[in-house]
Amino acid sequence: MKYLVTLLLVLAFAGSLLADDTFYYKKVLPADSSFTGIHGVAVDPDGKVWVMNYQDYIDSIQVAGEWKKSSGLHVYDHNGAEVAFSPIFFAGTDTLVGYTHTDGVWNGLSCRGMRTAADGNILVSVAEKWPYNNQKVYIYKFNYTDGSFLGKINLSHDPADGAKAGTAPGVATGNGHIFTGYLYPGFAVQEYDADLNLIGEAITSESYTASFEVSADGNTIYWTPYAAQKCYVWTRPDEFSSFAKTDSLGEGLQMHSSSWDPATGYLWLSSNVPSDTIHYSKNKWYAFDVTTKQVMDSIAWNDPVGDMTLRGLAFSPDGRYAYGIAQNGPVGIQVYQKTGTDIGWEYSGILGEFTLSNNYPNPFNPSTEITFTIGSAANTTFTVYNMLGQKVAVLVNGHLNAGVHKVSFDGTNLPSGTYIYEVNSNGKVLSKKMTLVK
Repeated sequence: MKYLVTLLLVLAFAGSLLADDTFYYKKVLPADSSFTGIHGVAVDPDGKVWVMNYQDYIDSIQVAGEWKKSSGLHVYDHNGAEVAFSPIFFAGTDTLVGYTHTDGVWNGLSCRGMRTAADGNILVSVAEKWPYNNQKVYIYKFNYTDGSFLGKINLSHDPADGAKAGTAPGVATGNGHIFTGYLYPGFAVQEYDADLNLIGEAITSESYTASFEVSADGNTIYWTPYAAQKCYVWTRPDEFSSFAKTDSLGEGLQMHSSSWDPATGYLWLSSNVPSDTIHYSKNKWYAFDVTTKQVMDSIAWNDPVGDMTLRGLAFSPDGRYAYGIAQNGPVGIQVYQKTGTDIGWEYSGILGEFTLSNNYPNPFNPSTEITFTIGSAANTTFTVYNMLGQKVAVLVNGHLNAGVHKVSFDGTNLPSGTYIYEVNSNGKVLSKKMTLVK
């Protein structure tokens, strides 16, 4: 009887993972699939997709009068067209994609992951390709509106520390803090404030990790070492206390990427190779409810050839689209669309479209941005209410032209909690919820 009960529980769990995915494959960006070996992906508040590859040089730049093969940071709009300021080759005075050693050898910087910061700007983790045992590691920050360089974190504080390749950083969207880690075990995961100033060490990394995530308040780290086949959960009671390993989830997964879904709050973890359990399929991302540890959704890499290394997954701000990359898979960025949202791209300004996006970031502290689209010119109001139905702010009250509009909401003088924002235009009303966390 005990064996039967166990078997039924296992089958029930496995069956839950076999349910139909809510995301389906839509297309590849860019349309000509010219981008290869992608190692980082992020989506900004305007819906632009940022990518950079690991080592495949698809561009070239001129250095000291000589053209060098290289690869820059590329940015595409939702239709796959490269934006005017892309590709980006320099971060301030640094050459983003490579530089010349004193011995004259060209040495490229390899992308190790990417995130969208709490303010919507883009964080790019890079490392020298050589020397392998003492690489320089950086996190660059770029303005998402024009691609300009905003600053950097130098993770190689001591040239003799033997720093190895970095990971995609983790971002606490509530306070803007940035957590940086290393691919190799034994190095400190460090916490920085939103202005890229070092706060201190959080945990010491274990096993080999390519990506990790943190909670909105920065008090939980979801550490995903792929050799351990589980996601370790580190928690602290507040930002002034130390972290302790308290739990785990996703047992059986070998993970190379992790990402939050802004619409559902689920943590997505990749399954890169066949697992030694029956729970997961290869070449898929699985969405976890971190409270219940249950698998809630999945995304399958389209037409896989062999075992992929799923190196990144990023979502549009409204959660309607997901963008997946694989380091050793077919070229391009795979786009997945959520079932039941086939109403055109939110940022395309389609005539007649009336949409309201999820605020970004969410949770937020103290401010957040919200994008909405109206299909025709009309008197429009944008109002924020608390959960008692009391009006706390009016962000728009007047005539607006058709198209995409963006508003900012500042909760500095409001208590933490859930708020409802509502747009009313031409007799139509849309509303969503957002969370202020102080």
